[in-house]
Amino acid sequence: MSIIETIELGALKQGLSDGKILLVDVREDDEYAEGHVAGALLQPLSRFNAHELPPPSDKTVVFICRSGRRSVTALELAQAQGRSDIKVHYRGGMLGWADAGEPIET
Repeated sequence: MSIIETIELGALKQGLSDGKILLVDVREDDEYAEGHVAGALLQPLSRFNAHELPPPSDKTVVFICRSGRRSVTALELAQAQGRSDIKVHYRGGMLGWADAGEPIET
């Protein structure tokens, strides 16, 4: 059984600002190129491999996708591949990030 936690926008922004969050974008290359959160690491779901993510550290890994669906799938895959430290996603996804008026890098 997967453990899935969500993070709200304010906590995500604070964690990114403090350097306490490693944001992993699980959308595809073309989606990432169209716009992403500054500093987000790209790890597309179509070729997802938890072993390619940085090793566990003091940073909380948070997954983001377009709307929150693929990030949950990525969490399940990461945990199935042995990464019990990865359990948080941003439910709002890039749509929520953009709707909140947050900056998007291209």
